[in-house]
Amino acid sequence: MLLYYKNFAYTGLDINPQAISLAKEKYTNATFHMHDLTLKNENEIEIHDFVIMSGIFNNSFLGVTDYLEELVEVGFKKSKSGLAFNFISNRAQTKDKAMAYHDPLRVFSFCLENLSEKVVVNHKYERADVSIFIYH
Repeated sequence: MLLYYKNFAYTGLDINPQAISLAKEKYTNATFHMHDLTLKNENEIEIHDFVIMSGIFNNSFLGVTDYLEELVEVGFKKSKSGLAFNFISNRAQTKDKAMAYHDPLRVFSFCLENLSEKVVVNHKYERADVSIFIYH
């Protein structure tokens, strides 16, 4: 986004210190913090106009869709206008054991029932990626 939009402030969060270091080197005009949204210390995170979570729900582990829902809820609370996130659909034709696949109907229902009635789902990508946009 920093390459396309010049007139805004970008803040990035990650739990990986190496990712934060690399981001700080590459994008000197942005702010990056190491933070784990699952630690229930969300008061330490400022409110932002829009929150984007990309590629963070793709690794498989026990309870991965519960983790997705937890982080999406925190991210939405920390946005003024909305949240965008993506994941891989469990309707993918080929699957890799290391990857996480989520039921788009479950995720959509969670967003609609718990966060907002303003939800847009895009399930048209070639490899069964799904993008969801939730608005206040």
